[in-house]
Amino acid sequence: MAPPMTGTALAVLISWGSANGQTADTRPVFEAASVKPAGPFVPTPNLVFMRGGPGSDDPGQIAWTRVTLTTVLTRAYEVSRDQISGPDWLNTEMYSIVAKIPRLR
Repeated sequence: MAPPMTGTALAVLISWGSANGQTADTRPVFEAASVKPAGPFVPTPNLVFMRGGPGSDDPGQIAWTRVTLTTVLTRAYEVSRDQISGPDWLNTEMYSIVAKIPRLR
């Protein structure tokens, strides 16, 4: 079983927000965020959904269902999977993440 990842996952989301168009002098802010374990790993690509966020048709909310933290890190830092190393659970523990983002001014 993986250690609790709520704080780490939120930090990744914050990093993702700053990597996707926010200027260096603004701090990313979430109005509300939820990070929950999504159950055991199931190797079926159709079960992963990543919607919303800056540059999408729903820029005010990120909704990611059944994602691994490796997937979140690849989006946050715009790197490929082979550039991320860590414990095995980064690729097996699944999370559902929903975060409400205030509109950029």
